Amino acid sequence: MELKILVALTITFFSSLTYADCSAGYCSDVKIVELYINANGNIYVATDGDESKLTCATVSNGGTHVTLKTSDANSKEIYSALLASQRAGKKVGIRTDDQNGCNILYVRSKL
Repeated sequence: MELKILVALTITFFSSLTYADCSAGYCSDVKIVELYINANGNIYVATDGDESKLTCATVSNGGTHVTLKTSDANSKEIYSALLASQRAGKKVGIRTDDQNGCNILYVRSKL
């Protein structure tokens, strides 16, 4: 009986863990750790994932930031989602453009 409980607790514990990281053109289940806004109209975003694994050219501090261009359609909505998730400590998914820099194409909000 004790073994069954131990196995059930172990499975529950490991199934609740999510792995935050980046690969190819997507960062999955990441938390926003920094939003850096410059005067040129770009917002640079760093996560707790490893942006160096993305297949696009990241910027700033050794390649740790992806870019949200404020000139892009829906950039205000994307920024709002990123800021809200950062403040709430919630996870997001971030899709980047591999062809034209490391620009954010969209974000998915995680619970």
